Amino acid sequence: MSILRDEYGAALAGIHAHGLELIERYQELVGQEVVSAPIEALLKRAIEARQAMLARVEVMERARGELPQASNQERALLKAISDWLQSRVHSESSLVSRLMEAEGQWRSEVDEAADLDWSDDEQDVLSQLVIHSDRLVEELRFLQSSL
Repeated sequence: MSILRDEYGAALAGIHAHGLELIERYQELVGQEVVSAPIEALLKRAIEARQAMLARVEVMERARGELPQASNQERALLKAISDWLQSRVHSESSLVSRLMEAEGQWRSEVDEAADLDWSDDEQDVLSQLVIHSDRLVEELRFLQSSL
């Protein structure tokens, strides 16, 4: 393991750590019963799928001789608390907007990483993350329209 990460290792570390933070944020929202039943069900499905995909990212990191970076649990908790406050002060619709924005920020990291020259298997992992993120945002947008 090297002390400095190359651009591939840095990209994977960012995707992995930020992705874990989103999972923790979603888990916190579900655990605190902040969201309605349909959004809770969607987040639970997203958590399960995202965990499996991030496990593949972790394998990619380890294959490159990197140790996976831990998520920032404090930041995830603060975001979840802010989400909770947002839902109480405004509406669940504003909370859903925040979640879509968070997904968009993470998706940007994945898109930037996908521009690098990866093997076919690695590119497949990144493509699956993009597809999952897109579907999650689409479903959130649909649920938001019914709020």
